[in-house]
Order: sequence, then structure tokens, then C-alpha cells
Amino acid sequence: MLQSIRDRASGIILWFVVAIIVVPFAFWGISNYFGTAAQPKLATVGDAHITRAQFQNAYERQYRRLMQTMGKQFNPDQIDQQAFRHRVLEGLIQQALMSQQSIRDGYQVNNQQILSYLRQIPAFQKNGNFSLDRYKQVLARQGMTPAQFENELRQSLRVQQLQQGITQSAFVTKQEVDQIYALRHEARKIQYLVFDPSQYTPKVQVSDSDIQHYYEQHKAQFKTPEQVQLSYLDLDLSEIAANVKVKPGDLHALYKQEKKRFTVGAQRQARHILISVNNGDWSAAKKKIESIRQKIENGASFADMAKRYSDDTGTADQGGELGWVTQGSMAAPLDKALFSLKPGQVSQPIKTRFGWQLLKLQDVRASHTKPFDDPAVQKSLAQQYRRQQAKHKFQKLSDELDQKTFVNPDSLQPAAKALGLKIQTSDWLAKSSHKGLFQYPKVRKAAFSDTVLHQHSNSRPIDVGQDHEIVVRVNDFRPSKQLPLKVVHAAVASKVRQSKAGAKAKGQAKALVEEVSKQGGGLAAAAPAGMQVQSPGFIQRDNSKVPAQVVHTAFGMARPHNGNDAVKSVALGGGKVAVVSLQAVKEGDLANAGKKERQQLRAGLERLASSSELSAYQRALRKRIGVQVHTSNLPAQP
Repeated sequence: MLQSIRDRASGIILWFVVAIIVVPFAFWGISNYFGTAAQPKLATVGDAHITRAQFQNAYERQYRRLMQTMGKQFNPDQIDQQAFRHRVLEGLIQQALMSQQSIRDGYQVNNQQILSYLRQIPAFQKNGNFSLDRYKQVLARQGMTPAQFENELRQSLRVQQLQQGITQSAFVTKQEVDQIYALRHEARKIQYLVFDPSQYTPKVQVSDSDIQHYYEQHKAQFKTPEQVQLSYLDLDLSEIAANVKVKPGDLHALYKQEKKRFTVGAQRQARHILISVNNGDWSAAKKKIESIRQKIENGASFADMAKRYSDDTGTADQGGELGWVTQGSMAAPLDKALFSLKPGQVSQPIKTRFGWQLLKLQDVRASHTKPFDDPAVQKSLAQQYRRQQAKHKFQKLSDELDQKTFVNPDSLQPAAKALGLKIQTSDWLAKSSHKGLFQYPKVRKAAFSDTVLHQHSNSRPIDVGQDHEIVVRVNDFRPSKQLPLKVVHAAVASKVRQSKAGAKAKGQAKALVEEVSKQGGGLAAAAPAGMQVQSPGFIQRDNSKVPAQVVHTAFGMARPHNGNDAVKSVALGGGKVAVVSLQAVKEGDLANAGKKERQQLRAGLERLASSSELSAYQRALRKRIGVQVHTSNLPAQP
């Protein structure tokens, strides 16, 4: 059967589709099929080697995945490259361990299993069915043959069998769920007192010798930062687009091409009721929803029934309101049912992966196309036309900007003249600044690079957004300079005063902790005169009214014993110190444990147990099979 697929198949797949399909082998790539003898080895796992080429492939996949996940929030400057590289290598090692062990344990994946898996992959389907032609096309675009892909998939499924055998054997007992519930809902009765340095600042005496000593010990704090003033060229597609002239004929042609975009499909306004399936009992869930439907047939309000019975917490309070739904936007069974109803009609029970559902059709909107002269259509078409025209021009100007600034590294003038751009000048910018041009981390990094700052060359075009590039060069530079004491005397005196006041607050807190610990009697009795003890009473871990450090400290303290409060100090930031007194502990009441919360808690604990079991197993494999890491061969930055 598989050979038949190989002979007839053909189809395309984007790199990320393969990554999704072969989840356990997401780190492995087609580089596995190339020769590895001459490639540097980064790790040895048993008798197998992980090469630099395999690492490079895995690194690029993970880096692209991170970029896609974070989208516009992605900032390469915030990535710890060393840690990221080691995580990638560790992932390769774990996959190699699991693969070797699955073979040793005799796990097998036959051709029928491979074929069954392939038939379920949407990327290989055409009109909802597996397409042999599409299958090969998909792999061809990725540069893989069916044999290579099936071999990798076979490894993947074999490892899945081993991994599932471990993770699915993990379990959580009722007693463990009860214990965690009681712990999560535990309440602790506390008091706390805050010592603020500002209380002591007016009384702090600061001498000239104190100031001199502090200045000598902290000179680095009293320097002007390095600063640059930049000349720059700004190439932005949005500005190019704003200058594109639009003719009515151009928009008419574009409207014909984009008519589908202005077509609003048929819509239905609906409500729904969901009955979840508990413990796999589909029959009980169906009986319940049939009973609900009968009540509606007998005159009960659909909205009232949704509020009372629906397990969809997001819509139940609104009477199951789904709003306007476009055809094709829901799961197939729901979509088919909804668009076969008449206004006011209630569907028969519908089985979905979420449980049994009822739908009620409230209103209908027919499909329609917005006309060309609709103002919103005109605006959208004009924006699209300008952007399309600007896109072509931007790419040409971008290439020319790169070429002109590279060939003429000592000036921005040739590029400015050729592209019709204005040379702009920034304010003075320190490395720590995030204003102006330095709102872009890449520009900040380039401005203080050796090429731009010390060699006085133009930067290469810096991508600061979608279709937005900037080239900078240093116009002027101010080195860091030590400020003399006489200039910063007041600032140093303030630092000394704050330091002494902070030490005083810390000392007072320490003395109070010692007194309460030795003498007992509680915090209120021992508090210094005039200081107010805060008494929030019983609090839980998610309390947001009490300082987070106080809450964290309170739930980390040992229970009070012999009738004496437990007491401890904690820094709050800004020199403030709190003394926390724990008076009593009250466990969460299991009688208040809701069914849904217990289910969620159990599921979370089972995931944690599964993860722990798998990690322990992998650690054991590491010792049994043997792993050697050759860090000297790890590339500094792929």
C-alpha cells in the first residue's frame, strides 16, 4: 500500500506542517539523511552522533517557531542565545535517547498504521479525502521523498508508543487531589508591620566623610553615560504608499479581483446549550440534553434552559447567545445543523467533541456583496492599491539603499540623493535610552557597534518593522565622563541618607522579629509606639490587597505552635521592610470543592505526574545509554 503511495503520490507542505505532523521528532530534519562522517559532532548518544548540521536544522526550526509564536512581540535581543542553543541540543539528545530505547524495546509501527496516520493529515487531503497526488507534492516542496518522510514518521510514532506507555501510566489518587485542593484553598491569618526608610530619613545625620566614602566606593554610579547623536535615513513603506496616486480605473480593476473579499457570507444568529460528557458517559449526557429539548418543546425558554443547564461557561450567562455566525465557521456537525434550521426552530441533539449540543436559530442574514461605491469599500481598495504599488517600489529602494550605503560607507548623502530621502538627525541618545530611534533595540545595538561607533561607517539597513528600514551613522559621540564630587555632592548625600535610613529600617525590623520570637505576645504588643499594625485577617494565596511579598512570606512560614505567632521579616523594595506575623492556619474545606474545579485540578496533577514520570525515565536512559556532550563544537551562534 505504501509503495503504491510512493509510486503515485505528489503534494506540497510548508515546513511548519511537517513540524506539526512529526511532533516528537520536531528537532530532527532532513539533514538526518545526509552523510555525517565529516561533520563536527556536538554530542554522542550511545553509539549515535548528533552533528552540527542536525543541530543547525533544529535550531532554525525552533527559532522560526518562536518568531511565529511571538509575532510582533518577537525581539531577538531578549533571547538568551546560549541558553536557547543548549535547550535545542538537549532536545536532540532526549529524542535520540527515546528513539534508541524504542528500538531496543521492540516497538513496531506497521505500514497500515503509517497509512492510517497519513489519511488523517489535512495537508494531504483534497475535498476531505486523502490525495495520493497531493501527498507527493506536499513532500516535494519540502525537499523530501515519501520514503524519507515515512521513515521519519515511523520513528516518530515508535517513540510516541514508548512515551505514551510512560505518561499514560501516571495517575493521581483521590487523596492527592484532596490534599492539593486543601492546600490551594488554605487560608492564613496574619498581621504585618512595615518599616519605611522615609520614617528615619529626617533624623539621619550625614557627614562629609560619609559622603566622600560613599562616592569613592560607588564612583560608577556618578558618571555621564556614553551618548551618540545619529544621522539616519528612514525608508518606510507607509510613507511611500501615502504618495501613490490612485485612479478610479485602477480601483475598478482591483475591485473585480477582490470582489470575494467584500462578499459577506450567509449568517445565522443562534443560541446553544452544551452538555459536557463526564467520565466518558455519552449516554447520560444525551439523555440530559434530550430532556432539556423536551422542556423547550413544552414551552420552556431556550435562554433560560441555557442559563440553567449549559456547561459552556462563556455563553451560559447570556442564555447561550452565540451572536452572528458565518457559514463554515463552526464545526461541521454544528454548521450543517444550524444552516438547515428555520428561524425559531431548535435542532435535534448534536454530538461534537465537546459533548452534546442544542442549537436555536433566531435570525437570518442572506449572503451579499458590498457595492463598489460603498465608502468603506473605496477606502479599503485605495489602501490596498497604494500598498501594492508601494510594495514594488519599496523592494527596489530597499535594494538600492543597501547598495548605496555599503559602497559609500563614509556618508549617507549618495543614498539620500539616489532615493530622494532626507538625512535626519536624532537627539543625543544614551545606550540605556528607549526613546526616539532607540525605541528600536536593533538600532540601539547598531549605534554602539564597532562598525558604526568606532569605524565610523554606515550601518547596514536595519529592519525595524514590516517594510520599514533605517540606516544610521554616528554624527557625534560623547564618551562617559566621571562627574566630580562637587557636582554630584547633593545626589551622593541623598544616597547616603537613603542607605542609612534603609539600614535603620532593616535593623528595627530585625529587632522586632527577635523580640516577638523570644517574648511571644504577638506583633501588636511589641510594635514600636506610633506604628500601625495591619490586620487583614485570614488571606488566601491569590490575595491582591496585601503586598505580594507579604503573602508569599506568610504562606512559606512554618505553622505557629504553643500558642505563639510565627514571625519573619521580608524586604518589600525601595528599602521598606515588613515584619509578618502568622497567627493561624485554616485548610481548604473539601465540602466546597466543586466538581468542575476538582476535574481541572486532577487533570493538571495528572499532566504534572506524567511530565515527572517522563523526565525521570529520560534521566535513567541518559545514565543507561550514556551521553557525551562536546561543547567545544557547539557553534557560538548558528
